[in-house]
Order: sequence, then C-alpha cells, then structure tokens
Amino acid sequence: MKNIYKLILFAVVLLATQAGLYAQQKYGHVNTTEIFQVMPDVKAANDGYQAYAKVKQSEMEQMNAEYLKKMTEYQDKQKSRSESNKITVDAELQAMASSITDLQQRIQAAQQRSQQDMQNKEEELYSPIQRKVDNAIKIVAKEKGYTYIFDVAAGGLKYYAEADDLTPAVRLNLGISPDAKPITPAGSPDGATNVPASPASTTAPATTPKTTTPPATTKKKK
Repeated sequence: MKNIYKLILFAVVLLATQAGLYAQQKYGHVNTTEIFQVMPDVKAANDGYQAYAKVKQSEMEQMNAEYLKKMTEYQDKQKSRSESNKITVDAELQAMASSITDLQQRIQAAQQRSQQDMQNKEEELYSPIQRKVDNAIKIVAKEKGYTYIFDVAAGGLKYYAEADDLTPAVRLNLGISPDAKPITPAGSPDGATNVPASPASTTAPATTPKTTTPPATTKKKK
C-alpha cells in the first residue's frame, strides 16, 4: 500500500514539475514578409538581381540572333543551289549545317550555365539578408525571454496574440523606422523560413526558338 502512495506522490510531483516548465515557456511570433518589404537591403538585392538578369538575357538574345542569322543564310544558300553549282553549294551547306549545330549546342550549354548563374546570384544577394533577419529575431527573442518564435508568414497559425508580436521589435533591431513604408512589391520577397524570392517580373533567359529546327545536311549525289 505504501508503494502505491509513493507512486501517486511521484506522479503528482512529476506533473507539477512539467506544468511549471510549460508555464515558464514564452511563445512569440513575427511576420518576416512584412520585415522584408521594408528593408532597404532587399530593394538593393532586387535591383542587383534584375540588372544581372538583364545581362544574362542580353547574352542569350545575342546568341539566338546569331542562330537565326545563320539559319537565314543557310536557307538562302539552299535557294541558290542549281545543277551547275550543286557541288560547291552542297559543300558550303554541309559546313554551314555543322556550324549551326555547333551553335545550337553552345546555346543549350549557355542556357544551363545562365540558369545556374542566376541561382548563384540569388543565393549571393539574398542569403545575407535572410541571416541578418534571423539573427535579429534571435536577439530580440532572448532579450524578451521568449522560448519559441513562430513566423506567421509561413502560415499554419490559426490564432496569435498581438501582445506577443515581435515584428516591431525586430524592425527596430534592424534599424528600420516604425513608420517605414514597404519599398518592395508585396510578396517579392517570400516568407521567413525561405530565402527572399527573386522578383516575379524577372524571367529566365530566352531559349533557342522552338519553331526553328536545325538544317538537314544536303547529301551529295554521286
């Protein structure tokens, strides 16, 4: 019987201890989308990303223009072929077709490099901003004694008390005025747990025109 009482007493003490631990925990929340939208760093990163994208776009457009020019020259050369010049023209067409095929391959390789370069540039520009915000959240949370901080921009939270909103404090830690207005389009960088997204208006470099097919080589008649 004494053992039963001891077990009951132990359970009561354990529950009381756990309740005390839970009572000591503080839960807060931030809205990182709101923070990103008022950060001058993000505007500078967006501008840098768009400028870099334009350079890559221009490079691809130049290669595509060269490709279309070669295709036009090839087609014009085909039209000039006659019975009297077919040997010479066929040899020229063969060389032109080889050059166009080589250019196609270079365009495809350049496009892959361009996409990778854009990803690297995004990482280079936005990762430091993400780390800066994360660090500010940690500092504010520790100063105010919070155990957990949730990001409402990530979704999933159905209710949260305004009193536990640390967004203004994080903005202040980052040197952002409470009256600062959004300087980036809504949603241009994305939420808190992800690296800020690149501007939606920026498109990937253009690919080789899909309607254009590589020229078939002209077989010489024996």
